[in-house]
Amino acid sequence: MYLGIQEGLGVTADTLVCPGKALLRLDGFASEDYRLQFRHYKPLNDILPTLLGTPATVPGPGGAIAHVLSIQGYTDTTGPETMNKGLSRMRAAEVARFLQVAGVTLPVSVDGMGPTSLFGDNKTPAGRSRNRCVEIRICAFGVSPGGPTLPRGGIA
Repeated sequence: MYLGIQEGLGVTADTLVCPGKALLRLDGFASEDYRLQFRHYKPLNDILPTLLGTPATVPGPGGAIAHVLSIQGYTDTTGPETMNKGLSRMRAAEVARFLQVAGVTLPVSVDGMGPTSLFGDNKTPAGRSRNRCVEIRICAFGVSPGGPTLPRGGIA
């Protein structure tokens, strides 16, 4: 799901270039819940100056390069895969709503990844808590993966 992007632009996970590690990773979502926890608000507020200061586009070879926020939600492996896919998308969408209400105007790509990437040991409660997370990246749209290198996080 792409919020703030006109349809027909061809924005997919394959057309976004997201260099480096995530700008922010929020873990510890409650099991079977998408809502932000109180502990998530401080790190989200801490990255707001960066997000608010990121230009929507920057000049690039052959035209403008658009910055897009990629927000991906994840789950642990408990529960059915179809439920986990939907739940992970809802977590990502909840973070996107928070950022948009806070004034972030960059286009947003929201994806539910389910349990495709495990960040912790799914056999322990602490590991499952790490896996129930959302990652935020600043990506570029309009460059090829072999094209120009963007600074860490895609911020120009």
